[in-house]
Amino acid sequence: MEETQTWRLCDAGAHCELELDWTLRGLRAITFGQYPYGGLFVHMPYRAEVGGTVRTSEGMGFPQAEGQPARWVALCMPLPGRRGKAGVAMLDHPGNPGHPVPWRVDHQLGIAPSRCIGGAWHLREGESTTSCYRLYLSCGATDPQAVEAQWRAFAAT
Repeated sequence: MEETQTWRLCDAGAHCELELDWTLRGLRAITFGQYPYGGLFVHMPYRAEVGGTVRTSEGMGFPQAEGQPARWVALCMPLPGRRGKAGVAMLDHPGNPGHPVPWRVDHQLGIAPSRCIGGAWHLREGESTTSCYRLYLSCGATDPQAVEAQWRAFAAT
């Protein structure tokens, strides 16, 4: 398999946007089995004693969000060494295969879009697949309306 990643960073002042175009090309036929993980994974420094929150575009939190499809998933938590909370939302582009994809949301609030949760999928020899994601990084509590506005802007690209 050949993998190509293209990353773009935009500092918008009050927030940052980090975008990934991730292409996989089969050098021979490949089957990706059904697993509860796979792909891009975001994990912040979770500590049980200070907690954190997860929210999906469908209004689910942890643990209900695990394995469920959503346009985006946002996580927010206090970080060591800083006052207040920090958040990251991962947005799944509507042009991605299987959109909206099911998400891995683990017990430490790590998040990942994962086509493998929904079942095995195949990449034929010479075939390529590209998935595009945006990470929306912000300070403060998660604002679902702001995340949804980010998703709409990203979806229009």
